[in-house]
Amino acid sequence: MRINKKILSKEEIERYSRQIAVKEIGLSGQSRLASARIFIVGIGGLGGLASALFAGAGIGEIAIADSGPLEISNLHRQMLYRMPDSGRLKTQAAAESLKALNPNVKITYYEQYLHEENMLNLFKGFDCVLDCSDNFKTRTAINSACDKLRIPCVYGAVYAFEGQAAVFAHDGKSACLECVFPGIASQPDTKCSENGVAGPAAAMIASIQANEALKLILGLPGLKNKMLMADFLNCDFNVMDIRKRASCSVCMTGEL
Repeated sequence: MRINKKILSKEEIERYSRQIAVKEIGLSGQSRLASARIFIVGIGGLGGLASALFAGAGIGEIAIADSGPLEISNLHRQMLYRMPDSGRLKTQAAAESLKALNPNVKITYYEQYLHEENMLNLFKGFDCVLDCSDNFKTRTAINSACDKLRIPCVYGAVYAFEGQAAVFAHDGKSACLECVFPGIASQPDTKCSENGVAGPAAAMIASIQANEALKLILGLPGLKNKMLMADFLNCDFNVMDIRKRASCSVCMTGEL
């Protein structure tokens, strides 16, 4: 991943000094982060916290996309919002919160339903996409769009006290979402309103997604060709190797 390095201001160097002190980041890595562009699909329990971590880390541009208002039942896990935001559009409230957290970061938001056609336009020029969506149809579209554009995608999912995370590099050599879950688009969605989700579990997966995205930008090894399976109830974590599937309908043909 080639990212131009931005010249940091004195204020930025002071602001990110504790992050710059990390030997794997340094001034050079911080400059890369300041030039990076990340697109987040879904600004709820996963995307909300991940976006805040990106803003804090000094990512150059954060684009967020979602549709619909914040509901009071979201607040136990969607920590980017506050009670007065209830009833407001998530995208607008999130953009304001992120800008307040770090005025140096460019925030772009899209209040619309995403499908593969508009994703192909919206994702262009971004260095990484975060899949923080909550339905298989959208996840399938993200996977296909990222594969066609050759943009890496950091996948995350959470259910009750369980979660998953992976990096799909979309480099023509690595596994994609469809390789791991063939026919995922036709599977019934699990609804948060019916099955529930523990707030800390969502926060853990969001943090892992953010960490993996930062490592991608910094050129550090991560969950490429691996799937993290986490059981937060029993503190059980497994990382499984995943492989590109020769019969995959997405990454072997470029089509669904």
